[in-house]
Amino acid sequence: PNPPRRSLSEIPTNSARRTCARITTHRVDRSMALLKAARVADVPSLDVVVPDHLAAAARVLGTCRLIRRPRVVSTFRLVDRPAITCVARARATADAESAAAMKRQQRGAGRRFAVIGHRGKGMNALASPDRRLQEVKENSIRSFNEAARFAVDYVEFDVQVTKDVCPVIFHDNFIVTEEHGKISEKRVTDLQLEDFLQYGPQNKQGKNGKPLLRKMKDGRVLNWNVQSDDPLCTLQEAFEKVNPRLGFNVELKFDDNLVYQDEELTHILQAILKVVFECAKDRPIIFSSFQPDAAQLMRKLQSTYPVCTS
Repeated sequence: PNPPRRSLSEIPTNSARRTCARITTHRVDRSMALLKAARVADVPSLDVVVPDHLAAAARVLGTCRLIRRPRVVSTFRLVDRPAITCVARARATADAESAAAMKRQQRGAGRRFAVIGHRGKGMNALASPDRRLQEVKENSIRSFNEAARFAVDYVEFDVQVTKDVCPVIFHDNFIVTEEHGKISEKRVTDLQLEDFLQYGPQNKQGKNGKPLLRKMKDGRVLNWNVQSDDPLCTLQEAFEKVNPRLGFNVELKFDDNLVYQDEELTHILQAILKVVFECAKDRPIIFSSFQPDAAQLMRKLQSTYPVCTS
């Protein structure tokens, strides 16, 4: 059985503050600059070696946009702006093994940008007036393969583990539907795989799934309507069905409001690693997490793939 969880409200104040501080800590890895794309259709071709001074600038800027200078193919200008299309993040590894693994995944000589499609072709912002943010269902096989048509090296997606120990791809901690006229929400990690896959469109033709809704930060609940929908999927399905040229940035997803014991984290991470080692083959993999204990533990459990703190 999994160890009991505690919410942050149940922890003494000083301890809770330390936990929150650790979650927001960033480390910088000088071996690679990662460019996370909010919408991959807006990403320019970055098949060039990035000069050292620009790579250093990308590490300093928390957010930036890359703009190609007229008639100069290999030179980029970094502009710091709050409203951005691409988010550049320099993520890091804390130990030599992860740093070495990151270097092995760099292509060719010199320092390059690794461009990552956020949740595939892009995240869904259901309340946004920009219809492009409701184009393809995020974190879906269709979204990942759509991203492969653009100049991206990796797709990023969020992995959680169901109650029956199956890694699935879903961002939110809770999955929301409407049953008998009432809004119902359940924690993803409390569901069996069969129950999880019953939400949204179904792979089996003619079968109707439960309506899939999404709860906004302001408490509103919206229909999860997109122009191109797709069923929920498992991590194994992603390895089997996504274009093999794409690397995977596997975000280890945990609830920021819960405290996890090492035994539970180990149980979850080992389930994810089992699928990765069985299915990854030659596909480049980067692990990342906002949960610092999970990132540190993942480095201890394996040394094949780099682990970055988000």
